[in-house]
Amino acid sequence: MAIANPQIIKIKTFLKDSKYYIPEYQREYSWESKDQIIDFWKDLSDLIEGKRDYHFLGQIIVHKEKEKEEKEEEKEEKEEKLYIIDGQQRTSTSLILIAAFRKVFKELSERYNLDDAQIEEEDIRSGIIGRWTKSRDHLRLYLGKIDREFFREHIQLGLPILSNNIKNTLEGYSVKELDEYLKVCDDPSKERKVLNGKQIRKLSKISPNIIKNYLDPSFRYLDEPLAPSHIKIMRAHEYFYKKLRSLIDKDTLDPNEKQVIVNKWFKAFTERFKVLYLEVDSISEAFIVFETLNARGKALETSDLLKNHLLKTAGTVFVERVEKTWVALQEKALETNLTSFIRYFWNSKYSFSREKELYKELKKGVTKGIDSLNLVEELHRTMNAYKFLEDPETSNLYEEKIQKKIMNLKIMNAQTYYPIFLAMYNESFKKEDVLEVLTMLENFYFRNCIIAGKTANSYEVTFSKIAVKISKKEIDVRGIATELKKDLPNDKDFEELFKLATIKTHSVAKYMLREIVNYEQNEMIVNEDNKVIHLEHILPKKWEKWEKEDKDIRRSLETKLAGAKKEERKDIEKQLDELGEIFDFNSQVYKIGNLTLLFEELNKKAQNEVFKNKKKFYLSSEIPMTKALGDYSKWNADTIDKRQVELFETVQLIWKNPS
Repeated sequence: MAIANPQIIKIKTFLKDSKYYIPEYQREYSWESKDQIIDFWKDLSDLIEGKRDYHFLGQIIVHKEKEKEEKEEEKEEKEEKLYIIDGQQRTSTSLILIAAFRKVFKELSERYNLDDAQIEEEDIRSGIIGRWTKSRDHLRLYLGKIDREFFREHIQLGLPILSNNIKNTLEGYSVKELDEYLKVCDDPSKERKVLNGKQIRKLSKISPNIIKNYLDPSFRYLDEPLAPSHIKIMRAHEYFYKKLRSLIDKDTLDPNEKQVIVNKWFKAFTERFKVLYLEVDSISEAFIVFETLNARGKALETSDLLKNHLLKTAGTVFVERVEKTWVALQEKALETNLTSFIRYFWNSKYSFSREKELYKELKKGVTKGIDSLNLVEELHRTMNAYKFLEDPETSNLYEEKIQKKIMNLKIMNAQTYYPIFLAMYNESFKKEDVLEVLTMLENFYFRNCIIAGKTANSYEVTFSKIAVKISKKEIDVRGIATELKKDLPNDKDFEELFKLATIKTHSVAKYMLREIVNYEQNEMIVNEDNKVIHLEHILPKKWEKWEKEDKDIRRSLETKLAGAKKEERKDIEKQLDELGEIFDFNSQVYKIGNLTLLFEELNKKAQNEVFKNKKKFYLSSEIPMTKALGDYSKWNADTIDKRQVELFETVQLIWKNPS
């Protein structure tokens, strides 16, 4: 194995010595401000506080590769490129921190006219980050396609971001009005007539410098990013910048002291953060080194390990196609968990595997170059179906009826069925068969998980076995029904479970009640907008008024009973008897029989009122289920239990067992 230049070097030396590229197949920037970025800063703080002499940031594995010639007949020397195989997140984050240092040095230079700060800012720009124009490119780090442009613009070139809120505010003013406001800022004593007091107060929340730059046609702001990785880059830079500013934003410090403090932290990072630098000539060797060094270290994402194994196994014949397909897969997988997807795919086609065992199983199944190509192509094709599962409303992969089933399953937080869906997709099941199986799965989750209270994860193995049988063409729709029925309660047991069931999750309760109303009233479909239709607890969660009313009625009747004549006692005793046992409020609030749907306006009016006051709002409701509540004379535990039994008559017709 040819490993060149193995050495422990300063982060500054590493970044200044060469030009580096992140391969396209590497995942986009993924470090979170709340996790790795905080840890990164803490490691630097520990150096400053003297808790250690230096910090070992980890290994950087670089693959040295010669650029392919455009034309074979050209005999010019090929340019060597250094691709970071392991360490791209650490390298990118290091540059983000250095960019934050550059910004602070620039501010010190401009505000206090400090020559040393200006020199530091220029040294960072030219020596570590590198310079860039449209005609000259001398940057030191190039991220993958997804992040390259945003990283260059915001981090390496330092272009600021204009938030949507500020942008929308400024767009509401004319150039003349903004100019007038800046004059007010320069000389508040002068009376201005173009802007009123309210407009000035609104603009006062925005820095005058931002407004000046906004009005300068030569100044360029970046729009607020949308891509998840771009947002993470932006937040990491914001975090480091704010931390650095907090070190020097003190009235007791003079400009030179501020410069000294920032210099101290900058040198601590660039001189005392160190990496193990390794260069490898062969791509296969690079991945062997990567896997070996990471075998006992911090656990890596299964998707990263698989990617490296695929590229290592692909060999020279297939490596380009594997790399290209993996890049396309990553682009499709934006905003999804790639490791979760790979696991669901594997469990849909091969044997069931938990995440901690998945990589080992994948390695067993991929031993040749053609295996690598076949797997990555299957993953790329199947990602279409996974994206549909994750966000059915934005995909046109299947018709609206199937979209609706997926959305209902999402409401119930169902995911363990994913392997079954992926297997049906890959085996080109007819749409009507997909719809039938999804209906069975919807009923399965409702009966077992919502009503019986069983955990969805307990069916992972069952669903994987069904999916593998689908992939092997060993089972059809009827066979799937037979397998699901084995784990379902029979109708009698389901009825007994339903009588006692409670639902605390609003979205699930609303889903159930909508389905009941829509089934009973075919001509009426309940609005699915949760902002319009609210879940109404007839006995409210805040029951103080109900409890007081109940006690007052009982007390009044008992007082009457004590002084009543013999002929009056029977009627009073009957009224007391009809009240039933003292209401156990806690046990009744979330019972299904105590739930209904109500439009937002009526729900706000009804809220915690006692039942006799709520009835008028129920009677004015357009939802038949809710309107019918006006027929009840009282609302207590017996009424709730009776209504729950009545609702079951419809429930058993909707969420059936497979036939």
